[in-house]
Amino acid sequence: MRRRSWLIVLAVVAALVMVAVWMVGRFLQPERLTPMLLSAIAEAAGLELSVSAPADYGLRPEPRLRLHGVLAKAPGNPEPLLEIGLLDIALPWQTLFGGEPVITAVYVQDARLYLLPVQHWLRQRQDTTEQGAWPTLERGLKISNSRVLGDGWALQIDALDLPRFALGQPAAMTMTGHVLGSDASAARDWPLQLSVDTVIARSDSAVTLKPFQLSLQAASPLATVHANGDLSVGEIMQFKLAGELAQWPAQWPVLPGTDPSLPMTFEIAGNGSELARMALAVSLEQEQTRLTLNLVPEQLQAWLDSDAASPLPPLSGELHTERMMIDGTELEGVEIRVEADPEP
Repeated sequence: MRRRSWLIVLAVVAALVMVAVWMVGRFLQPERLTPMLLSAIAEAAGLELSVSAPADYGLRPEPRLRLHGVLAKAPGNPEPLLEIGLLDIALPWQTLFGGEPVITAVYVQDARLYLLPVQHWLRQRQDTTEQGAWPTLERGLKISNSRVLGDGWALQIDALDLPRFALGQPAAMTMTGHVLGSDASAARDWPLQLSVDTVIARSDSAVTLKPFQLSLQAASPLATVHANGDLSVGEIMQFKLAGELAQWPAQWPVLPGTDPSLPMTFEIAGNGSELARMALAVSLEQEQTRLTLNLVPEQLQAWLDSDAASPLPPLSGELHTERMMIDGTELEGVEIRVEADPEP
C-alpha cells in the first residue's frame, strides 16, 4: 500500500513537471517571445523595433536570445536610426522575472548606426521626462563589422570590446577600425586603434564621462594622441581634453616655428549642441612656440570645400614663437594674430 502511494506521488510530480515544461515551451516559442521582447525594449528606449525573423533562444547555462535583422526607428519616423544584422543577448533568469536590469553579455554584428537621425532623436528625448534604465553588462559588449555613418564619412568598427559596464564604475573600451570617406578624386581609408578608460555617470540633464582617458593610434591625416579630460553629453555637449600629439601629421599644414617630428602638447575644449557646430578652443605648444585658435568645424569645412572669397579661414587665433624661418630668413620674437570676419 505504501509503495502504491509513492508511485501515485511520483506520477503526479512527473505530470506536473511535464505540464511546467509544456508551459515554458509555449511561453518561449519564438513567435510569442519575440513580440514580448521587442515591446519591452521599445518601451524602455522609446523606439519602434522590428526584426526580420522570430528570435532564436537557448536556456543553458542561462537564457540567450539571438535576433536577426533588427531595425530601430523613432516613433512616427520612417528613417532608420539603427540596423543590426545579428544581436545576441545573454541575460540571467532574474532579469527575465523582473529583477534588476542586468545583462550578462551583448554581441552585435553587421550593424549600421545613422548618426544624424540619432542626434535628432536624442534631442527629442531630452525634451521628455522619460528616464529608461541603463542595464549592467556583466560580461560586457562586443561589436564586429559595424559602421557609424555620418555626413560624408563613416567609422568602420572592425572589433570593439567593452569587458564590463555599470553606471558609476570604471569602464575600459578598446576598438580597432577605420575612418572612411570619399571625394570626387579618391576614396579614403584611415586605420586606427582607440582605447578609452572612463567612469560613466548619469543625471536628469546629462551623461558624464569623468575622468575620461583617451589613446588614439593612427597615421596621417589622423593623429596619434594621448589625452585626459572629461565629457558631458546632454542638451549641450561639453568636453575638455589635455594631452600630447606624438608628432604633427604629415598631411597637416606645418605650424611656423615648430618641428613636425617632435611631440606637441595640446588643450582643446568644446561647447555646443552638435559636433560640427561646436565652438572649439584649441591651444598647441612646442618648446617656445604657442598657438591658440577659436573655430567652428562646420564653418572651417565649408571654407575648405568652397572657392573662398577670403584667403583666411573662418577662425581667430594667435601665434607666439621665438624663432621662425620664412624664405630662408630667420625672424625672432614673432607674434601673429588672426581675426575671423564677423558672420553676416
